Order: sequence, then C-alpha cells, then structure tokens
Amino acid sequence: GTVWCWGHNAKGQLGNNSTMDSSIPIEATQFGGVADDVALSQLTTCALLMDKTVACVGDGSEGRLGNGANSDSQLAVAVSGLTNVAQLVAGDYHFCARKTDNTLWCWGMGYYGQLGQNSTASSNVPVQMKDIDGTGVFTQVSDVAIGGYHTCFVNNAQAYCVGLNSHGQLGDGTTINKLSPPGN
Repeated sequence: GTVWCWGHNAKGQLGNNSTMDSSIPIEATQFGGVADDVALSQLTTCALLMDKTVACVGDGSEGRLGNGANSDSQLAVAVSGLTNVAQLVAGDYHFCARKTDNTLWCWGMGYYGQLGQNSTASSNVPVQMKDIDGTGVFTQVSDVAIGGYHTCFVNNAQAYCVGLNSHGQLGDGTTINKLSPPGN
C-alpha cells in the first residue's frame, strides 16, 4: 500500500511534505501506506486509499485537490465527500472517480466541459456527471478514461465523451467541444 514517486516536486506532488525534486524514488509518506491506486495530473497526485476514499497533494489550482479550496498543499487532503471509490483517473488538470454504485464524479479544471456539467466552469469539489439537460445522471458507469482535457466513460454498454474535441478526440465525427453527454 505504499506509494513511491520521483521527479519534479514544485508543488509538493511527490507526497513527502517537501518541494525538493528527487531523481530517485522516494516514499509518498502523505498517503500513509494505505493506497490502492494512484492518479497523476500536472503537478497534482491523488491516491485511492484502501478505505475507498481519495486524498490528494500538490497543486490545488482550478480545484484539483477536490477539497473545496484552490490552494496548494504539501500535506495530503481528503477529496470532499468522496467515498466508496472503485476507480480513479486523471487528465492534465482534472480527476474523475467511478464509485462502487457506478456513478461518475469529477473535479478540477472544466474549461472545455470535461467535468460534464454543461458548462466550462471548474469545480473544487467532486460533481456528478450529468446529461446534456442537466437533469439526469449516469448510474451504470462501468469504466472511465481521461485525456488531457476530455473525459470518456462507458454507461450501460454505451460510450460517451465530453470536453475538448479540437482533433476529434471525442470520436463523434466532429471537432466541436462537448460540455455534457447526451441523455442516457
């Protein structure tokens, strides 16, 4: 359950309560040796802990730490209200978690709609993926993957993608950004 990191550490993203870079693996002691998985974005590290919660360290801009603030932290902070997590993934500046009840929750930068809120707003706490009307949510999510500024997931055996689509990365035959997935 221990996490080991190395490399650039300007925001404390190596999880060892410092900002010193490391060219060798060092233990990310901030996760307390109880991590089940790790997801990395630009300057932020989040860990899925064995109790099925998520904690993050590093750059908190755009809400990437998910703790309700936009400030950096060298100390691991719990992602607000996020429990029973089955899968954790990261993009360049946002994170998503699939919970054991098969719902999808995302936080961080939302500039291109990658949080699935039918807006370009960022969120410093997890928000549930909504449909294009903003009234429905996805409750049968079986997998999720994230690119730099887009989020794709499978719900009820159908694939959906939202966010930046400048190079056709959403796979919908267009290059138009999508702020929310269609209704499920």
